[in-house]
Amino acid sequence: MTSYQILLSANGAEKRIDVLRDTIQTKLKELGIDVSAVTFFDDGSISSRDHKAPTVGAFLSLTKNPPARTGIIELLQDGLMIVPVVDNLANFNDFVFDELRGINGMDFGANDPNMERIASVLLEGLNLIRRSRRLFISYKRSDTQAVAIQLYEALDQNGFDVFLDTLSIRPGEAFQEVLWHRLADTDVIVLLDSPGFLSSRWTTKELGERQDSQERLRDFLRCLGRRGVLIVTT
Repeated sequence: MTSYQILLSANGAEKRIDVLRDTIQTKLKELGIDVSAVTFFDDGSISSRDHKAPTVGAFLSLTKNPPARTGIIELLQDGLMIVPVVDNLANFNDFVFDELRGINGMDFGANDPNMERIASVLLEGLNLIRRSRRLFISYKRSDTQAVAIQLYEALDQNGFDVFLDTLSIRPGEAFQEVLWHRLADTDVIVLLDSPGFLSSRWTTKELGERQDSQERLRDFLRCLGRRGVLIVTT
C-alpha cells in the first residue's frame, strides 16, 4: 500500500487541526482508502518523514507575525505543496512568514466549518482525488437521449468532466474501446434508469443475455467496482 504524508501546522489555530484531520480521514473512508495509509505530522515530528513518500502540508494561521517553521521551509525547498490558510486573504501577509508570502493561500471560510475545501485541496495534492470530478452518463439512447444531453450540458457548465458517448467520442475512434476506457477511469456513474435500459445493445453484449433483469442490473453495478453510482429513474 502506498503511504502518504500530511503536515498540519498551526499558528494560533491548534483546535482547527483536529477538525481538519477528522475531515481528511472522513474523505479517505468515502474514497475506500484505509486511513492508516496517511500519516499526519506536526512541526515537531515532520523531520522524521519518509522523503520518498508523497507529502503535502497546510499552515493554519490565526495570529499575526508567526515565526518561520523549519519543517515547512524544508518541504518548500523539496518542491512540495504547502497550503497557507488564514481568516482573511486581504491580510494574508500579516499571518504568514516570508517563505509563504508568494504562495496562493486559502481562507477558512465561514460556511465551511469542517474545512472540506482545504481537505479536498490536500487530497488533490496527493493525487487521491481529482481537481475535476469525472462523471460517466450511462443510458439507452432510444429512451433517454434528450435527458442525457440536458444533464451533460448542465454538469459540464458546472465544472464537471462529463462523458456522454454521443458527444465525447470523436469520429473515427473505436466506440467500445473508448467507452470502456472512460468507464474504468471515472469517479461517478450517472445511470439513467428507463424501461429499456437493460436491453441496450452494449450492456447486453457485455453482461450476456439473462432472463432476470434485476440480476443483470446487479451484474452491471458490480462491474463498476467501488465507484459512486447515482441511479436516476426517468
